[in-house]
Amino acid sequence: MNRDRLHLSPSWFVLTVAPGKEREAVDVLSRRGFVAQRPVEAVWRRSGCGGKRKLVETPLTPRYVFHRCSGWPRFYDLSMIYDRNGSRLITGYLTLDGLPYPIPDQVVDALMTATTSGLMSIHRSIRPGDAIRVPALHDAVGRLIDAKGNLARVAIEMLGSLREMEIDINKVEAA
Repeated sequence: MNRDRLHLSPSWFVLTVAPGKEREAVDVLSRRGFVAQRPVEAVWRRSGCGGKRKLVETPLTPRYVFHRCSGWPRFYDLSMIYDRNGSRLITGYLTLDGLPYPIPDQVVDALMTATTSGLMSIHRSIRPGDAIRVPALHDAVGRLIDAKGNLARVAIEMLGSLREMEIDINKVEAA
């Protein structure tokens, strides 16, 4: 990728954010006029020991936020954004050879719609350790770790590292 080549049309880039600050980063960026999104999924969690289960929103890509801009993004513009406690929210960009790496629109669109599309149900012959495919994540391929109830725990390579995530079992199919 050539540093001198400008992206004249808007492109998505991946920002790295402080742990657990994805929602706050998107809120602050949006208030300041930047275009930012974070893909989320709904997960059932128990509150406390033996507490009631409640549906909570968790990041599909922890510590990553998608930022859309024209031209090459300048980290300085975003590095001065702080949370309520005075800590930096934006810690950097996902880069390739030291340059912010543009993410195709189709990938971001697939991530943003991953939790809303109803897809094929899991094939009964899939067992833990088998290769799986997740169409909602732009046909991402990974391994099924285990399945309990309506949740499948899978390991998928995403954004350059192996990510373990829980997704709706109906969104997983045999690879």
